[in-house]
Amino acid sequence: MSKIWIVVISIVAGTIVAGAVVFLALNNWKCCGIPVLPTFTSSSAVQPTPTITAIRTDLETCEKAPQNAAPVPCPKVEDVIRQFVTAIDQGRVQDAFIYMADSLIGDDTSKQSWGVTFNEFESGSITSLDAYAPEGWTNTQRVYKVVLNVVLKPDADILWDNGENTRWFTLDKSSGVWKILVIATSP
Repeated sequence: MSKIWIVVISIVAGTIVAGAVVFLALNNWKCCGIPVLPTFTSSSAVQPTPTITAIRTDLETCEKAPQNAAPVPCPKVEDVIRQFVTAIDQGRVQDAFIYMADSLIGDDTSKQSWGVTFNEFESGSITSLDAYAPEGWTNTQRVYKVVLNVVLKPDADILWDNGENTRWFTLDKSSGVWKILVIATSP
């Protein structure tokens, strides 16, 4: 008698899993409105980039794994900047820190200051992202000139302006994965 119940339970469980897969496929791989696979966004000003809906905190593993083995796309050098800006734009301040080098984040007081700054953004997007002085690049450091369109919250008191802001992002890979090392107002 118990063997019959095991077979019945196995069949029911298999049907539920198969039904869930069909449901997700019919709903563009979204569950409860949340994407379960990477989605892609595009802008006329920049190349389409994957929006990481499941933030990878094991970027070192992702960097070393073959691209097709990663369940979420590994960020390319420029994608680190794009995902950083996207995280801030979407109010995901803690996720933005994933893309920053520890030396840029600093101690707890500095990290809190970054968080306050990021929370002053109503929205932010990349207008242009260009290689800066690529002849000076190394295997572990690159600089990009990034023009951002920023809308600040009312009464924001930070070193950013409403509208166009130009920043130079230095990215570093000395830890084995690309991270933002410096965000500067000049090269």
